[in-house]
Amino acid sequence: MKKYVFIVSAFLLVGLILVALPLSVKYARVRYDNEMVQHLANFDSGRAAGGEYAGVSTVLAQENVYSASRALSRTELKLVFFPPTRSYGDPVRLFFSDGADFYVYPAPDEDGKDVVYIDYRFNGRHSVFKLTGYGTMTRLVACVSPEGYLAENKISR
Repeated sequence: MKKYVFIVSAFLLVGLILVALPLSVKYARVRYDNEMVQHLANFDSGRAAGGEYAGVSTVLAQENVYSASRALSRTELKLVFFPPTRSYGDPVRLFFSDGADFYVYPAPDEDGKDVVYIDYRFNGRHSVFKLTGYGTMTRLVACVSPEGYLAENKISR
């Protein structure tokens, strides 16, 4: 009898994991998208957004904030449970005045496509996403540079 209880319990546990894991991945992605809209709404209400790359800090122009947010909000984002522990270059940091921080790290190319890891932190939560393709790192470096991607940014001290 105990053998059957153990088998049924193991089966139920595996079933629960198979249901809970996809739901948690989907929830993390939906929360990320909703919070990105919230960060942009706070920015639209007159709050600032900034960026950092290679030791240079800038206050981002409105056009560059929108361009960076589009680069970080692709539908191909994948939640990563075990991100790499090694960085392959300087990260780009994008931050909003509501406390959101995006650290974008380059990774080795896969099949000729660029790969970045987006380390997202907000309200004590921490998620890492992987994005392949689209030249994301190149665009974000341009968005946070003093010259900007679509408009010039201000250098902050």
